[in-house]
Amino acid sequence: MRRLRHPNVVLFMGAVTRPPNLSIISEFLPRGSLYRILHRPNCQIDEKQRIKMALDVARGMNCLHASTPTIVHRDLKSPNLLVDKNWNVKPEWMAPEVLRNEPSNEK
Repeated sequence: MRRLRHPNVVLFMGAVTRPPNLSIISEFLPRGSLYRILHRPNCQIDEKQRIKMALDVARGMNCLHASTPTIVHRDLKSPNLLVDKNWNVKPEWMAPEVLRNEPSNEK
Protein backbone atom coordinates (compact mmCIF):
# COMPACT_ATOMS: atom_id res chain seq x y z
CA MET A 1 0.00 0.00 0.00
CA ARG A 2 2.85 2.41 0.71
CA ARG A 3 4.08 2.14 -2.88
CA LEU A 4 0.68 2.72 -4.43
CA ARG A 5 0.40 6.25 -5.82
CA HIS A 6 -2.55 7.35 -7.94
CA PRO A 7 -4.55 10.61 -8.06
CA ASN A 8 -7.79 8.65 -7.52
CA VAL A 9 -6.74 6.47 -4.57
CA VAL A 10 -6.44 7.82 -1.02
CA LEU A 11 -2.73 8.03 -0.17
CA PHE A 12 -1.78 5.55 2.57
CA MET A 13 1.02 7.16 4.58
CA GLY A 14 1.53 4.72 7.41
CA ALA A 15 0.07 3.02 10.44
CA VAL A 16 0.35 3.01 14.22
CA THR A 17 0.42 -0.60 15.33
CA ARG A 18 1.12 -0.35 19.07
CA PRO A 19 -1.95 -1.47 21.01
CA PRO A 20 -4.19 0.10 22.10
CA ASN A 21 -3.46 2.85 19.54
CA LEU A 22 -4.11 1.14 16.21
CA SER A 23 -4.50 3.76 13.50
CA ILE A 24 -4.14 4.23 9.76
CA ILE A 25 -2.52 7.45 8.59
CA SER A 26 -3.67 8.75 5.21
CA GLU A 27 -3.96 11.98 3.31
CA PHE A 28 -6.65 14.40 4.47
CA LEU A 29 -9.58 14.93 2.10
CA PRO A 30 -11.44 18.00 3.36
CA ARG A 31 -14.79 17.49 1.65
CA GLY A 32 -15.35 14.17 3.43
CA SER A 33 -17.33 11.25 2.05
CA LEU A 34 -19.29 11.25 -1.17
CA TYR A 35 -22.21 9.88 0.85
CA ARG A 36 -22.34 13.01 3.04
CA ILE A 37 -22.12 15.28 0.01
CA LEU A 38 -24.90 13.48 -1.90
CA HIS A 39 -27.23 13.41 1.13
CA ARG A 40 -27.07 17.12 1.93
CA PRO A 41 -30.51 18.73 1.57
CA ASN A 42 -29.17 21.36 -0.84
CA CYS A 43 -26.95 19.01 -2.88
CA GLN A 44 -26.69 20.28 -6.45
CA ILE A 45 -24.14 18.37 -8.48
CA ASP A 46 -24.69 18.66 -12.21
CA GLU A 47 -24.56 15.71 -14.59
CA LYS A 48 -21.09 16.58 -15.90
CA GLN A 49 -19.66 16.59 -12.36
CA ARG A 50 -21.42 13.31 -11.49
CA ILE A 51 -19.93 11.65 -14.59
CA LYS A 52 -16.47 12.98 -13.64
CA MET A 53 -16.92 11.56 -10.13
CA ALA A 54 -17.90 8.15 -11.53
CA LEU A 55 -14.83 8.20 -13.79
CA ASP A 56 -12.63 9.09 -10.79
CA VAL A 57 -13.93 6.02 -8.96
CA ALA A 58 -13.40 3.83 -12.04
CA ARG A 59 -9.82 5.10 -12.44
CA GLY A 60 -9.06 4.49 -8.76
CA MET A 61 -10.51 0.99 -8.84
CA ASN A 62 -8.64 0.22 -12.07
CA CYS A 63 -5.40 1.24 -10.37
CA LEU A 64 -6.12 -1.08 -7.42
CA HIS A 65 -7.07 -3.99 -9.67
CA ALA A 66 -4.05 -3.48 -11.96
CA SER A 67 -1.55 -3.34 -9.08
CA THR A 68 0.76 -6.23 -8.25
CA PRO A 69 -0.44 -7.93 -6.16
CA THR A 70 -4.00 -7.11 -7.14
CA ILE A 71 -5.92 -5.18 -4.49
CA VAL A 72 -9.63 -5.94 -4.22
CA HIS A 73 -11.51 -3.26 -2.27
CA ARG A 74 -14.48 -5.46 -1.23
CA ASP A 75 -16.61 -2.62 0.17
CA LEU A 76 -17.10 -0.03 -2.56
CA LYS A 77 -19.89 2.36 -1.57
CA SER A 78 -20.32 6.13 -1.23
CA PRO A 79 -19.33 6.29 2.49
CA ASN A 80 -15.96 4.75 1.46
CA LEU A 81 -15.34 7.30 -1.30
CA LEU A 82 -13.66 10.51 -0.17
CA VAL A 83 -13.62 13.85 -1.99
CA ASP A 84 -10.65 16.22 -2.01
CA LYS A 85 -10.67 20.02 -2.21
CA ASN A 86 -10.68 19.87 -6.04
CA TRP A 87 -13.68 17.50 -6.13
CA ASN A 88 -11.58 14.45 -7.06
CA VAL A 89 -13.14 11.23 -5.72
CA LYS A 90 -10.93 8.52 -4.21
CA PRO A 91 -11.70 5.08 -2.77
CA GLU A 92 -10.54 4.52 0.82
CA TRP A 93 -10.91 1.84 3.49
CA MET A 94 -9.76 -1.38 2.00
CA ALA A 95 -10.09 -4.72 3.72
CA PRO A 96 -7.70 -4.91 6.72
CA GLU A 97 -5.88 -7.89 5.22
CA VAL A 98 -4.82 -5.62 2.35
CA LEU A 99 -3.05 -3.32 4.80
CA ARG A 100 -1.38 -6.32 6.46
CA ASN A 101 -0.23 -7.69 3.06
CA GLU A 102 -2.12 -10.92 3.72
CA PRO A 103 -4.05 -12.94 1.17
CA SER A 104 -7.75 -12.17 1.32
CA ASN A 105 -10.66 -14.49 0.89
CA GLU A 106 -14.31 -13.79 0.29
CA LYS A 107 -16.05 -12.16 3.24
